[in-house]
Amino acid sequence: MGSDAVNATNKAQAKKKPLVAIPATEAKKEVAAYNFNSANIPIAIKIYTKKGEFVPIYDVSISGISKNTEVVLQKIIDELTAQVSLGMVDILETKETGIVEKKFAEAIEILLNKHFPDADAKTIGFLKSYLLQKSLGLGAIEILMDDINLEEIAINCEEEPVWVYHVKYGWLKTTIMMQSEEQIRHYASMIGRKIGRQITILEPLMDAHLAAGDRVNATLQPISIKGNTMTLRKFAAKPWTITDFIKSDTISTAAAALTWLGVQFELSALIAGGTATG
Repeated sequence: MGSDAVNATNKAQAKKKPLVAIPATEAKKEVAAYNFNSANIPIAIKIYTKKGEFVPIYDVSISGISKNTEVVLQKIIDELTAQVSLGMVDILETKETGIVEKKFAEAIEILLNKHFPDADAKTIGFLKSYLLQKSLGLGAIEILMDDINLEEIAINCEEEPVWVYHVKYGWLKTTIMMQSEEQIRHYASMIGRKIGRQITILEPLMDAHLAAGDRVNATLQPISIKGNTMTLRKFAAKPWTITDFIKSDTISTAAAALTWLGVQFELSALIAGGTATG
């Protein structure tokens, strides 16, 4: 699996699809905007509607990284990939992932100081976190995982943008594109290794839970016709309560009281509906 991971990464980098799939010049109306940090990386989110799109757009941008800086960072990743030995990558399949991360961090810091000699320690630390996430982690998918407003992340194939389910705005189309089918497979394999599972041509289905409780489901071609897929269903950081349903007008106070009595007296109930109804 070590050589597979390296090949998948190299192919993904060679293809180099743009991160932003939606042209910025087209008319759009902003619905919401907020910021959060992902592994010490400042992230800016904008949600907007656009003519011709049947769902709002979830726009992801990394604060503090210009296009020129991104070009240099990609060069650093290329240099780093050339330095990495297969034996080092193979450690990812063991419990010693911390060793790999430490070695990568040291190599990245040396390259950052080489390419950005005038940068201060804070900037170097920020860029190091970004490159570690991009090199050893799930890249932009980890950013989505750190947004507490998202409940589900869906990757359908390389030709479609990544989709997310927002607690307030429902399904949204992101500006994130997977670079290749190999990259999707690589991400699924990475997740599988962390939880002691494998996804291969012989076992093209993976349904498991991450350490934090989040659920992951992945499939490989030809089981999934359009391409490799991966769905991550996140556990809510703050679970909904009956009072939340009342405040959001999801349920009336009378219906909530009836439900409460039913639970108290151990009556049977049937809940039916779409995904996540239960």
